[in-house]
Order: sequence, then structure tokens, then C-alpha cells
Amino acid sequence: MVKKMSKVVPDIRFKNYIEIWEVIMLKDASSNIGTGRSSFAYNELSKENPFAILGSTSIIGYDNDYDHAGDFILTARVGANAGNLYRYSGKVKISDNTVFIQGENLSFLYPLLTYFNLKKLSFGTGQPLIKASELKNLKLKLPSFNEQKKVGEFFKGIDEIIKLQQQLLNEHKQLKKAMLQKMFPQKGETVPRVRFAKFTDNWEQKEMGELTEIKTGKKDVQDATVNGAYPFYIRSDEIKKIDSYSFDGEAILIPGEGRLGEIFHYINGKFDFHQRVYKISDFTDVSALFLLYFMKLKFKRHAMKYTVKATVDSLRLPIIKEFKVIVPNIVEQEKIGNFFKQLDETITLHQKKLETYQELKKAMLQKMFV
Repeated sequence: MVKKMSKVVPDIRFKNYIEIWEVIMLKDASSNIGTGRSSFAYNELSKENPFAILGSTSIIGYDNDYDHAGDFILTARVGANAGNLYRYSGKVKISDNTVFIQGENLSFLYPLLTYFNLKKLSFGTGQPLIKASELKNLKLKLPSFNEQKKVGEFFKGIDEIIKLQQQLLNEHKQLKKAMLQKMFPQKGETVPRVRFAKFTDNWEQKEMGELTEIKTGKKDVQDATVNGAYPFYIRSDEIKKIDSYSFDGEAILIPGEGRLGEIFHYINGKFDFHQRVYKISDFTDVSALFLLYFMKLKFKRHAMKYTVKATVDSLRLPIIKEFKVIVPNIVEQEKIGNFFKQLDETITLHQKKLETYQELKKAMLQKMFV
């Protein structure tokens, strides 16, 4: 049998680079590999304490002095995060549970070590362990320095796009969180703090049983089919498929047990639902989207206050019907519901873009290293 030779060049390269990648120890491709030390004063960031103390995953405090300076790749020395990498630049102190790598071209070494997966070096049957001494002797395949720079710049660009996309996603999530607090009345209030123009009337309190019809389904999980024609709502975030439907219209669905006040499904169409899932429908003087976001903000506290304690938290129909809903006129409700719907669609778009870039990076790590 002919032994398959290991790859000596990546599948994808920049133009005009044809040389074979060489096996080099990490200590020869870097300038410093070591472990931090202990005995720091952990302070808040201030003029007196401007220097970051780096821990196994991020900044863990600040100090009035530093003992390392430059660019770093860091990972936990021991524990579940051993092998997970992050980067930092500046004048710092480094904790004793943190291994660091310094070098001239960390923009290349960072994706290379990500591709290599340092978790493979973990020692110990208990807590995973990464040793600086083992990292120094790690054998890697590297191209010429010029090609390293090109590859490093490419992945630096992807990382910057991923970081920007993550920031946009976080900003929209924070906006939604803030607006949920501001666009619905607080406890004891009859109007919200932020409203659309020209709406001035007080909101009215009603019970959900006055505004909707609430019923449980008749199906069980075993009724699901892999390629069913309709969505089938069960007691979790997962949406299964089924060949039947018992309702056609606009509805909110929540589990009657388990993660009360955390799982909400909204649909306008044909579907079926589990016998321990509550369907909220037939909306009277209330917008379904408005009610959905009101419940996302307020319902969990109500549910946990009145839960029937058994093996899991559980709710009975009367408790759901008695949930207090504060509503403005239907026009204002619709504007609020559509506002949050559009915000959710934007969040979903940013989430999908982020996942696309993350998948691109993952694919190129496989194609551009050996």
C-alpha cells in the first residue's frame, strides 16, 4: 500500500506563491512564549491603574504597572478554555492561568493556531492543560514571510468584518431591550415613556381572557412527521413538522410547562400544536404582534408567580387568562407591534450575516493552511 503523503501546500493560495510550506517549531516562528504570574492588585480602570491585567479569556482587572508590552495571542493554561485563543495589544500584566505568544507576524499565527486547534495539546484526564513548554516545540507548516503577511492580512480583514457584524448585532439587541422597557408602561404607570407622535391617551388594563381565545392542542410529539406539510409547535424552541393542521390564522403559542415565559412562537397560517402548548388566537381589540411583545416583556414574572410546581414548572388555563395586559388604542398597538417586528427582522438579518462570515472564515481556514 502506498502511504498517502501529507499536504505541503494549501488548496487556496495568493497568486505567484508556489513554494512548499516548511515545518517549523512555534518557538522559531515567535519571539516569546510563556506563562503569566500571580500576585496582582485587581483594580477598576482609572488614571492610577491604566494597565490591563489579562486573564484566560479577557481583561480581568487593571494595575498601576505592567510587565509585558506588545502584541499577544493568549489562551487559558488550565480549564475548559485551554486552547481557546484571543488577541490583545498594549502594555499589560498577565495572570498565572494564562499562556501567551508574541511574535512579528501574529496576524498569520493567530488563524494558523486556530486552524491547528490547540485543544489537541491539552494534557490531563481532569482539567484540560496547555503547557508553554509544549507550545514551544509545536511543529507547524509555514510559508515564506511575505506569504504569511498576505494570509494574515486576509484573515485580519475577515476578523474585522466579523467584529463589526457582531457589534451591529449587539447594538440592535440592546436597542430592542431598551425600547421594550420604554415603549410599554412600567409597573403602576398608565402610559409608556416613549410613544409615537400624536398618541396621548392613557392605556387600559384588561385580562388576556377578555382579549383572546386560549386553547391547548390535541397532538403529541409522536404525531410529528419528518417531511410534514405544516409546522407543529411543541414545548420547546424547536418547530417540528406534521401532515395535519388544526388551526389556520394568526396565533401566539407558548408552552404550558417547562421554560415558562421564555418560549414564544408567532404564526399567521396553517399549523398544529401539542396538547401542552397554549394557542392564543381570535384577538379582540388587541394586535397579536403588540400582545406578543408585551408578553415577552411581562409574562415570565406572572408565569413564575403562579406556576404549579410538579416535576417542572406548569401553568393552568385560568392563570393565563388572568394575565393583566395594558393596552392603548388599536392603531397605537399596531405601530408598536410593527416597530418590534421590523427590529426583530433586522436582528435576524445581522445574525445571518454574522453566521455567513463565520462560516466563510471556517472554510478558508481549511483551505488556506496545511
